[in-house]
Amino acid sequence: MKVRLFIAIPIPDQVKERLISCVKLTDSYRTVKFGNLHITVLFLGDTEEDRIGLICEILEKVVKKYNKFEIDISEFGQFPSSGSGRIIYAAGTKNLDLLINFSSDIRAGCSKLGFYDDKDFRYHITVARAKDNLIKDNIELKIDDKLFFDVEEVALYKSILTKKGPVYEKVFSTDLNY
Repeated sequence: MKVRLFIAIPIPDQVKERLISCVKLTDSYRTVKFGNLHITVLFLGDTEEDRIGLICEILEKVVKKYNKFEIDISEFGQFPSSGSGRIIYAAGTKNLDLLINFSSDIRAGCSKLGFYDDKDFRYHITVARAKDNLIKDNIELKIDDKLFFDVEEVALYKSILTKKGPVYEKVFSTDLNY
């Protein structure tokens, strides 16, 4: 049986709370559910369940090479970057090179199992999506104080699609060194 999977960095609840308090949008946008906020490292898509063990082995092997490290959330942006934003995201710059290397190592490990992403990793936390394609709202978001948190673990999530939106269930996680 196949399950829809992705690898992500979880965000601590207290950081999620502070982040959500910064997001004030019009009704043209639907904010991401609190429990679904994360940093996607690699979307694996529909995957045979019997491959989960191999994915977990790769994650453990890569993650044990890293010590926990601090990143920040200091800005909002939108995809696409010009015109009306369909996706609103939060991101930061602290230890960005380390975060990119970390994600690249995970992605390289997973490529040995046949998982590829044609897009490069881009640090972002999706916080809202436009409800339709006709959004004309000008948005202006800002974070008054940078939010900091440690990247302490990486998790494999199952994405269950429902009529009310996706539900993410943690299947496996492994901690970085302390």
